[in-house]
Amino acid sequence: SYCGVVGFKPSYGRISRYGVIPYASSLDHVAFFTLTIDQSLTMLKVLEGFDPLDVTTIEEPLETPSALTGDLSNKTLGVLENVLEAMDNPELLQQFEQVLEKAQAQGATIKRLRMDQKLLRALLPTYSIIANSEATANHANLDGIRFGKRVEGKTLEETIIASRTAGFGSSIKKRFITGAFGLEAENQELVFKKAQKVRRLIVEAYDELLKEVDGIVVPATPTAAPRVDQPGNNLLEDEYLIAENHLVIANFGGYPSVTLPLMFQKGLPIGLNITTAVQEDVLALELAKGMETLIDFEQQLKEVHNEL
Repeated sequence: SYCGVVGFKPSYGRISRYGVIPYASSLDHVAFFTLTIDQSLTMLKVLEGFDPLDVTTIEEPLETPSALTGDLSNKTLGVLENVLEAMDNPELLQQFEQVLEKAQAQGATIKRLRMDQKLLRALLPTYSIIANSEATANHANLDGIRFGKRVEGKTLEETIIASRTAGFGSSIKKRFITGAFGLEAENQELVFKKAQKVRRLIVEAYDELLKEVDGIVVPATPTAAPRVDQPGNNLLEDEYLIAENHLVIANFGGYPSVTLPLMFQKGLPIGLNITTAVQEDVLALELAKGMETLIDFEQQLKEVHNEL
């Protein structure tokens, strides 16, 4: 969204993760960036497929068209109202609604949807607990003995401590500490397992919404890329909890999800996201192709360049 390119994350298991350094195994997807939706289809054709070296890959082959039509007629697009309400950016919301009107003119039906606000506010803490716990387990072997940077100590224990201290940055260490807390025997029921239960509730609620529509369309982010020195949002406000974290739902449920450029604000791009049901990868690209045609981002890009 921040870079003005297309990002496509196919269904969980659609592309093999063999050879990819893991972060959080139940959330990790192989995704890719392209300049257009058509290029994303080409990448999908090349990369997708069952891999005996990755037991999570989908065995059924994916049927892909020779080309995308982008036909939005008779398609139902869902709009998650909770996300729009959490975004304090009138210019973005106006542009988003204008694109929806164009989609309607092409024969699409727009359906307004809502999710339990409590589930959406739980996205970030749920993701943090699960992702950090799985990352901690996945990288426990980077101890300087078998894998990872080695820093010698007087004893085996000192070597492991020194190696892990020197081998990871402060941000990663914080994640590992959070993950280790969630995996402690006395905390698993209250922290890690509860996060897994909340994840299931979120996915079940989203599945119900997807039964009503072909895909769910929302702005990918509430703003363009912020300055590095810009103060962050209040971490307890919906503008942060929901507006900046709603895309993790696609990782929770393994849904195909595609983000494409929507507009420029102060010379910086903001994207639009489309998420469909699991294994509806081609549908996600078809919807994205239709929206890409309506948005005409290439023309916007030329106008921004002329203003510079």
